[in-house]
Amino acid sequence: MSTSETPNEGALLSSNDFLSNPEIPEEAIPLELFAWVISYYQTMSDAPKAFLFSSVLMTMVAAIGNKVHCQIGRQRVKPNLYMLLLAGSTVSRKSTAVSFTVHCLRELERRRGLNLIMPDSGSLEGMIEAMREPQGNETKQVMNSGIACYSELATFLDNMKKEFNKDFQSFVIDVYDGNRYKRQLKKEFSVIDNPCLSIFGGITMAQFGKKISEDDKHSGFLQRFLFVAVPEKTSEPKSLIEIQPPSVEEEERLINMIDAVINVAEVISDAEMGFQLSSEAKLAYQKSFEQEHAFLDALHLSEPNLAGLLTSYQGRLDVVKFKIAMIYETVKIAVEEEEWNENRLFITGETMTQAIAATTYYLRVIAYLIKQNFQMNPYAQKLPKAVRILRENRGWLNARELQKRMGKLPAGYFQKLLEAGQDIGLLSVHDEKSSSGQEMKIVKLL
Repeated sequence: MSTSETPNEGALLSSNDFLSNPEIPEEAIPLELFAWVISYYQTMSDAPKAFLFSSVLMTMVAAIGNKVHCQIGRQRVKPNLYMLLLAGSTVSRKSTAVSFTVHCLRELERRRGLNLIMPDSGSLEGMIEAMREPQGNETKQVMNSGIACYSELATFLDNMKKEFNKDFQSFVIDVYDGNRYKRQLKKEFSVIDNPCLSIFGGITMAQFGKKISEDDKHSGFLQRFLFVAVPEKTSEPKSLIEIQPPSVEEEERLINMIDAVINVAEVISDAEMGFQLSSEAKLAYQKSFEQEHAFLDALHLSEPNLAGLLTSYQGRLDVVKFKIAMIYETVKIAVEEEEWNENRLFITGETMTQAIAATTYYLRVIAYLIKQNFQMNPYAQKLPKAVRILRENRGWLNARELQKRMGKLPAGYFQKLLEAGQDIGLLSVHDEKSSSGQEMKIVKLL
């Protein structure tokens, strides 16, 4: 099957996705890994299935941490994720989903003496202090990999806006890609090696609308989050006597599985090997990439503003496919209880297809949210065309050449377009010298 063939309907985006919120598809949930955990959680809660899936996924994210990676081009992709549960006024249990993750990780911390959950200091300084490397003869415990959990994310967002935390948002943006982080103050120099921060929290849609500013929508901050939105009840609520207490047997089974995942991740880390893509995984990924961009190009003709903003989210989700595939593959190795070796460290076509189903769900959610809740930057409407031109030229062009190829634009529009692309984390613009020594501006895709 060629990568240009049309997939089944369940894999496609359509205009209907902007009118109704999607549900997590079964093909995104590996049966042998997550399905039984979700079924177990459903005996103890009436939380939406998408919330419970997110809880299991983020538990595994924290367990694996920065121990595995996949080299994609120049980027060393790690499995960290930022996940936000959005609930409507009639929907509850977002806090329950977060608490399931916290419970499992606390039990693993107790059993193994690990640190998996970031300290809840509420400040940038507190997080950097936990993650930074020791200085000089200083002795300290370094927690460069971990998950920050917030049952009520509103408090976290409020703290970000406070004067003493003014650089918190930029920190969250900077460490997402896992690159070495440096921070120089007058009397302090902090370094975080191999950071792998994950964030998991819940908030009501009403609170989210109040806490998020227009700048947040275009700074690259929101583009790094996966959204799970449940605006209305999806099932009948359970009474207190219908909700079962924890099962000793299932709790032990779950904790043992996560413990096995940690063991496998540690073996992979010690071997200093990265995940590779099988030929089937490459084909599955390439097909999804082409389909998504064909969809965005078509959307640009009818709703250019929406297409411009959605393009920036798609760019981030494209990398998330590899993150989720690594998580699934690591858990599969642990569940199958086979001795790991370098020949097993491949992302299979099946696993990549499951990861693509999950990221397609997240893309559908953000399409719905953008259409229903987010205001769009008017200068983003020409971004899909600029992106297409840059892709045709190895991802970069001289700014003058790009402007020329964009065709006639209103005065000042091109500069605003570049600013919009930078704001949403899609483009970078920097000065370079040509071979003749002349200064020129270069526009690159991120």
